[in-house]
Amino acid sequence: MNEFKKFLSDYIENWKNFSIEEIIAVESENYQAREVIKGKEIVDFGYKESIEGWTQAFTQLKEQDAV
Repeated sequence: MNEFKKFLSDYIENWKNFSIEEIIAVESENYQAREVIKGKEIVDFGYKESIEGWTQAFTQLKEQDAV
């Protein structure tokens, strides 16, 4: 379990620092996710969409100085 705690700690730190490079390094190209919007709409997406979403979010947050 220590390996997971280290991974999670590093992931959160990379997320806080808006480090898309580090997120890309650990996210599997087989990544698949499902998001439920407002409890009604279901959206499925994969690795490419995830990275695009994180990139957009990090860019916007950096521009707003949301550290």
